Amino acid sequence: MDRGTLRGALRHFALTPASRQLDRPAAVAAALRWLERASLPVGEVSKPQHARAVLDAISVTQDGRAASATTIARKRSVFANVIRYAVEPEELPSNPLDRLSWKPPKVSEVVDRRVVVNPRQARDPYIAPFAVWSYDDNATALLGAGHEHREIDPAAAPGRLEDAAGLPPAYIEVGQLDIFRDEAIGYALTLSRAGVPGELHLHPGVPHEYDAIAFDADVSHRAQNDRDRVLRSL
Repeated sequence: MDRGTLRGALRHFALTPASRQLDRPAAVAAALRWLERASLPVGEVSKPQHARAVLDAISVTQDGRAASATTIARKRSVFANVIRYAVEPEELPSNPLDRLSWKPPKVSEVVDRRVVVNPRQARDPYIAPFAVWSYDDNATALLGAGHEHREIDPAAAPGRLEDAAGLPPAYIEVGQLDIFRDEAIGYALTLSRAGVPGELHLHPGVPHEYDAIAFDADVSHRAQNDRDRVLRSL
């Protein structure tokens, strides 16, 4: 089965709740049937050899090269969250990662000066050493070139929202060393001034994607517990 077809079937049909009822092209339907036949039952993940196989798989890229440390950390965090959700309804008896002695392979990564922000590029000197790009890079990547000279829909840039009346309650979290920090705090203030219930968490001393970089840190566990709590309340 072609990998590209499998990835597309999962991403656009199987894993997106709103798309599960859509008519599926023949190739997508065939891919999902193949996945159902080829996949192990959820309970098999509780066996250490299967959990280890998943961890080994997320340690390499699609072309077989070693993945970066942050990529491995992010994917392991997703895998750990999936297992936690499976344990709660007793699809799994326990979390196999708790019993597994596994460490990601060491990868020698060279800093690329073309993408690491210079301290002069960052507005906050405390954030500069932890940012992988500048505020200007961030705005251009998200809003496109020339964004300064045109109207931007607040749905694309919530930090620019002026009137939050009528919006639903919000859950907002950001790291103290994240370049999204000021926008996140500003958005929370905008909601609060409009009487919209909101919950804001500013996690001290952590950068963007801290929970993927250090998924076993106390702050990462606290953040995940808060997300779980909010999602269960919906």
